[in-house]
Amino acid sequence: MLLYSNRSHIRLVFQLKGSVVFGDWRQIVMGLFLSAVSAGLHYLIESESRFAPRITHSYGLHTLGVLVSFAVVFRVNLAWGRYWEALTSVHGMYSKWGDAFMQF
Repeated sequence: MLLYSNRSHIRLVFQLKGSVVFGDWRQIVMGLFLSAVSAGLHYLIESESRFAPRITHSYGLHTLGVLVSFAVVFRVNLAWGRYWEALTSVHGMYSKWGDAFMQF
């Protein structure tokens, strides 16, 4: 049996080991970096800086949007399949428990 010290809720929230949120620090750093680059580019475009990227045709952005959308839908479909597989297993488990209980 696992025993947890529940005296400090702050420690449980910000626990690094075994955390889903803080699992891999490289992903967090890469996400922060990409967010900073995106915010910097948005600032350059909004302030009409001469260093702002000039996109004459948006075909590339549309293609990127389609690819990202396809990847997101594919990942959600996989997760949805895993979710229903788990529910089917849980249903089978409850059914077997009910059958075992009725044997008594």
